[in-house]
Amino acid sequence: MNIFTRGVIGLLMVTGLGAIFTSVPALPAAAQGTATISCNRSTIQIGSGTAGEAYCNLAGFAPNEELIASTTDPAIAPFQFSVGGAGSGYEYIESSCSDMPDTFSVTTTGQTSQLSVSVTLALTLPRAPSCPPPAAAVGMANSAGGDGYWIAGPDGTVQNFGNASNFGGITNPTSAVVAIAGLPSGNGYFLVEADGYVQAFGAAVNYGDMAGKPLNEPIVGMAVDPATGGYWLLGGDGGVFSFNAPFYGSTGNMVLNKPAVGMEATPDGSGYWFVASDGGVFSFNAPFYGSTGNLHLNAPVVGMSVDPATGGYWLDASDGGVFSFNAPFYGSTGNIHLNAPNVGMSAMPDGQGYRFVAADGGIFDFGDALFYGSGA
Repeated sequence: MNIFTRGVIGLLMVTGLGAIFTSVPALPAAAQGTATISCNRSTIQIGSGTAGEAYCNLAGFAPNEELIASTTDPAIAPFQFSVGGAGSGYEYIESSCSDMPDTFSVTTTGQTSQLSVSVTLALTLPRAPSCPPPAAAVGMANSAGGDGYWIAGPDGTVQNFGNASNFGGITNPTSAVVAIAGLPSGNGYFLVEADGYVQAFGAAVNYGDMAGKPLNEPIVGMAVDPATGGYWLLGGDGGVFSFNAPFYGSTGNMVLNKPAVGMEATPDGSGYWFVASDGGVFSFNAPFYGSTGNLHLNAPVVGMSVDPATGGYWLDASDGGVFSFNAPFYGSTGNIHLNAPNVGMSAMPDGQGYRFVAADGGIFDFGDALFYGSGA
């Protein structure tokens, strides 16, 4: 979805997915009895999707007063637009296809010492029929022994295969689920959302999360500390948040060439790595064995997995390409066309194979990893 806010000070554009715009009732007068915000809407067709266009009438504000618009979606930062001398403006929503439906609100609030008026613009985002199917998977984790696995979906669902038990999923997540991390025992797992909310299942213990706390960038991954049962959360800027797990460092105060996309703990929990989409690897109290940060890649890196046998690691790209560093190469799909992009991988506990999962739930296994089914 694109949000365009037109006013005296400029234009904001945020990419997302396509939508139908729901009507917004007029607000009562503000404290002084003069300031109001009221909106109406119309629905039009653009390309293959549906778009909504809303015109918000702003009246009774001070000339050129700035309004603040914000949303609970961590991917959209608060922005400003001006009432202008005429006291009017509008917001425009244009549709496109994306990975999953979403619903959120944008709240506009007058910011002066005399006035306090707000309106919530509720957006419901169904997919157009011509859009490709929504993502069925965002990641996977192997069960103990590697003779089973879980696939996590962005809507909080978890599918289990082989000897992996299903301990549940998140109902109505507040933001998209971005990762699943299993306990080494196979008796439970964690799910984390983009806003930092963590939920524990089975024997996994929730030690806290970043829900409701300010994030510079959305959460993109997590790793379990095998020593404590705690975990680390990774932000897209390389910020690391520790919960019942030692903090070894982050790049939250640096500017990365490309965003962080995934992380892994060392086999004994004494350190961790994370990887950026260009294949750059960042090591914290963990050995650095190499990266693809200085190479031209056919497709971006989407994650990494540690080799329990050697302590090395594999990087996996969205085209199914696998890059090995102090870890055996067992194969990839980098030279074949995938129906949907690869979104994550998980190593076998003996280090003699690995699996990865595509966005449509398809499973690809290499080495001694066996196939037990897929979500495709």
